[in-house]
Amino acid sequence: MRLLICLLFINFYVSSFCQVNSFLKLCKDSLVALDSLTAIEATDASFQCLPTQASMDELNLEVCRMFKDLHKKKYGELAMSTMLQQMAYFATVSWQGSQYADKRRWTKLEKHFNRAKRTAIARFSLIDCVSFRISLVNGQADGMYVDKNVGTSVFNLYKVVLNEKNEEEEEAIPIPIAEKTLDELKSEVISQMKKRNVYQNFKKGIYSCLGVSIILDERTLNKKNTLPSARVVLFFGAKRLQRVKLKKV
Repeated sequence: MRLLICLLFINFYVSSFCQVNSFLKLCKDSLVALDSLTAIEATDASFQCLPTQASMDELNLEVCRMFKDLHKKKYGELAMSTMLQQMAYFATVSWQGSQYADKRRWTKLEKHFNRAKRTAIARFSLIDCVSFRISLVNGQADGMYVDKNVGTSVFNLYKVVLNEKNEEEEEAIPIPIAEKTLDELKSEVISQMKKRNVYQNFKKGIYSCLGVSIILDERTLNKKNTLPSARVVLFFGAKRLQRVKLKKV
């Protein structure tokens, strides 16, 4: 038993070490040498949540636009940072496990984010970085099953309800599990930000730039009793020399 526990701990630390190295290597090889800021433009309102990365890329733009609309223009309009955008993407690629559910584990990674930022010339100070998962469909996972042949659920997920045809016979009716709307996905992002105590900073207007990455977790697709989900990483920065009051923890 002790040997098994030791092996599990070794596997955990080796895995963590490899993930950190993967992130730092991506930043070293691909991070822009000089940061640039891009205005957040209006988006097309015809978004539909689909089990594709292209759909998540569209959601990424919609979330950025939502942040711009929510942001208090105390220090100017919120802009998209090329460097923060890359770092957010590299983080979602490198970390795929329980870090998204554990705020303390993600906080411990901040030293690596700051280390990566120092490899380039940035126009900001890194203020907040958060991660979480969002569910892409409505309902609870219990009782869901996969059927790729019915064709009415974009995620191939259904639940069964029994319809009494008569006193002696029951008919099993598959009920398709609906994908979330854009407003529902935005609300979940906001809810997660409130849980991680960063949403109030929008009200204060301390952010000046951001980077957002939303990656479809393909491991959650087409699985019984499993909610399809996406991994989300948000990086927020403030301009240098900007007077920022941070809440003491």
